[in-house]
Amino acid sequence: MSKIFIETRVIDQATPVTPDLARHFLLREREGVAVVITGNVSGIMAAFAKRWKRLVIAMRVERAATLSAERIQTLNQQIRSMERLRILKGPPPEGTMAGIYFISPKQVAEVSVSCATVYVLEEIKTEVTTQFSRFMPPGSLLVEYKRETVVG
Repeated sequence: MSKIFIETRVIDQATPVTPDLARHFLLREREGVAVVITGNVSGIMAAFAKRWKRLVIAMRVERAATLSAERIQTLNQQIRSMERLRILKGPPPEGTMAGIYFISPKQVAEVSVSCATVYVLEEIKTEVTTQFSRFMPPGSLLVEYKRETVVG
């Protein structure tokens, strides 16, 4: 297994995962291919796409309210990059250099592309994670989401 980083993000049962996933991916978008492992591929992918569009709108609002030419240029670049993002279902095809792909735990073995970021939204076995990490270059990030019940 190559030197990868593992991050655990804890969210409560009542909170949807996609807002946090979209904000986190916004920081990792330029790193390369990202894969989301989930049991509800279509639902999570649709929710992510909707949240991603909301982030684009928020960036446009910030750009409209900004007077700094440098900041406007930075926001323009980021907005263009966000609008070009490929959000797809299934394992990434060979030669893929960017995008976010949503797969089920059963499809993990089908991934043969180097992934810079992997989001695990399902409880999967450690050996599956180990198998998947062989396609991750050094310095990649494996993000595991854990659900926690908040008593209040």
